[in-house]
Amino acid sequence: MRAATLEEVEEIVKGMKKNKAPGPDGFTAEFYQASWDFIGQDILDVVEESRRNQKVNTSLNSTLLSLIPKESKSEVPRGFRPIALCNVIYKIIATVVGKRLKPLLSSIISPEQTGFC
Repeated sequence: MRAATLEEVEEIVKGMKKNKAPGPDGFTAEFYQASWDFIGQDILDVVEESRRNQKVNTSLNSTLLSLIPKESKSEVPRGFRPIALCNVIYKIIATVVGKRLKPLLSSIISPEQTGFC
C-alpha cells in the first residue's frame, strides 16, 4: 500500500463530523481540525507508522462502549442503545484504509455475497 499524503489525511480530518462525543483520549474532531496546521505532520506520522507496521498502536485502538437508554428508567438490555466512543486518530486511520479499499471491493466481493439481509 502506498504512503499516505498530508493532503489525503487533511481531507479526512477536515471532513469529519463535528459535535461528536470525544473518545477515550478526550479529544474531538474539532480539536484536530482547529489545530491541523500545528499537528498535521504528527498525525500523518502516526497514520504512516500504522501502515508500515500493518497494525494500529494498542493505545489508539481503545474504545469506550456506553449504553444510552431508549426510554427513561430502562431495566432490560433491549431498552438501551450502545454507542462506541473511538479515538479520532483511530477513525482517521480507518478512513484512510477504507477509502483505499473501496475501489477494490467490487473485484473481491461477488454481487451474490450478501450479509445482514
